Amino acid sequence: ILGEVRNVSGNVFVKGDLSYFGQSPFILNATVRSNIIFGHAGDQVDEEKYQRALLTCALSHDLELLPQGDQTEIGEKGITLSGGQKARVALARAVYHDADTYLLDDPLAAVDAHVGKFIFEKCIIGELLMGKKSSKDDNASENKKRTVILVTNALKYLSNPRVDRILVLKDGCIHEMGTYSELKSSKTSLFSSFLSILDDKGAHSDESEFGESQLSVSTSHNSLSALGATEVPEVARLLSPIMSFFKSPKKSPKR
Repeated sequence: ILGEVRNVSGNVFVKGDLSYFGQSPFILNATVRSNIIFGHAGDQVDEEKYQRALLTCALSHDLELLPQGDQTEIGEKGITLSGGQKARVALARAVYHDADTYLLDDPLAAVDAHVGKFIFEKCIIGELLMGKKSSKDDNASENKKRTVILVTNALKYLSNPRVDRILVLKDGCIHEMGTYSELKSSKTSLFSSFLSILDDKGAHSDESEFGESQLSVSTSHNSLSALGATEVPEVARLLSPIMSFFKSPKKSPKR
């Protein structure tokens, strides 16, 4: 999809704009704001969209702690951000820059479970998948359809009803694919064995309850929630990367 691998047969087409989040987020030697708006300046900046990017990527509190807020210089010549902060700045850039297809390479790996749940619901589902294309063009945004491809080994998010298809990779190849219920119900699937390991480790028990005002998200389409399962590092190392496909729901034409 990115064009980095030589195509030996068939054809690959990408319709519309493509946004890529790499496993090592790209950060400019510039201000936080410049890293997010990335090429837009002055009257070209959509302030509402910018603030929405900060909110959905849980960056507002971080900016309060920086000496000059979003005007703080970061990168090699400025303040060094943590891995989680870099990931959230790069995700905020994806939120700000509209795309039709988003490729997200393990964006939740650098953040803790609380922040990861918030970002999955508010950013990946609520904004990248379901969000409007532009606050200045509501008519165009109503018909916006997006696709999100998420690479992750955080199985606790994959039961979300917005996950259309799951691809399980083994030895660099697609080992199996299907919906969450299909893969879970198959006793011979690699995916179901992953879930069994997590269940044996108690990963789905004693879920933590988080504040509704912070972590619960509702959209005009649906109320979304993700499991708050405990992370099991030793199990995560055994898991093959899992690609999850999300697609915006089709909307009925207005009468």
